[in-house]
Amino acid sequence: MELVMPQLFDRMKMASGQLLRVKTVDIGGWDMDLYDYAQVFHGLASIDKLLAVTGWIQRNDGALRMSIPCSIENTGDHVEVWIGYWDADTVIVYRRPGGGFDSINYSGVAINRGQLLLFYIE
Repeated sequence: MELVMPQLFDRMKMASGQLLRVKTVDIGGWDMDLYDYAQVFHGLASIDKLLAVTGWIQRNDGALRMSIPCSIENTGDHVEVWIGYWDADTVIVYRRPGGGFDSINYSGVAINRGQLLLFYIE
């Protein structure tokens, strides 16, 4: 799936003269029913220029997509999925243990669970 939004913001010039870029990275096969985090390789040369990370996840059937961070299917009670941290190679995405994503609707690795949007400068 190709996202249109990053294309709109890619190469936006900031007041400092630096270019703001957006990169999309697939989360890949994350069995959220079994594992409470996913390690996603971002492919950037340096984290010093990485400003922010957001993204989306989807249910197994692809019929429901949600932004990260999010709460499960309109309950709004708890943040269920969030960006934990990033380092030189990876972004870590967490889900709340025992929460709504800890279910068969988010099990298996046959689909790409979603995408991350990396906002960085060059």
